[in-house]
Amino acid sequence: MLWGAQGVLCGAYKDKGEYVFHGDPNDVPEAPEWLLERMREQYRKVNQRDSARKLRDTRYANRSREEKIAIAESCLSVIEPRGAFSERFWWEIGAMLHSELPNQDGLKLWEQWSQKDAEYQDDWADGKNPCADRWARGFSGGGLGFGSLIREQMRSIQIAPDFKGTVLHSWWKRSSIASEVQAGVPRA
Repeated sequence: MLWGAQGVLCGAYKDKGEYVFHGDPNDVPEAPEWLLERMREQYRKVNQRDSARKLRDTRYANRSREEKIAIAESCLSVIEPRGAFSERFWWEIGAMLHSELPNQDGLKLWEQWSQKDAEYQDDWADGKNPCADRWARGFSGGGLGFGSLIREQMRSIQIAPDFKGTVLHSWWKRSSIASEVQAGVPRA
């Protein structure tokens, strides 16, 4: 039963019996203001602490499938695999792709990028596919998305001397991301 911002649930006990509501629901008194204020304060504390974790970069969510693929391909074209002992980085790239392309498109991009790493060629031997195995288990936590993929791209670009003059460079210069990166604005 719900009314206003308050509610009452009645149901069965775990082992036997049941909860029974007695009285008129319209006669339930309002909670005292001191209790409501404590509840509001606790709500603010919890949501303030968790706000960074709950934020999602929505600049990419409304883009078409083709645009998302183009963004991912552009980023992956300059992000190099890191070789031995880089499983965490490999997982993060997969999670970044999975955030906006949680289908076969994202998996295919991750597979193509992963296969460029010569130090992990044995992982692909005999028809094995480490990306498909990991993709099937999903990615949770980490807060990684396309914003993180673009940030990793920017790190790679700062290292890559032959970046200027490319199509990706001209796209990057026109984007709002470029001005924010150059100004040192932290990204989610």
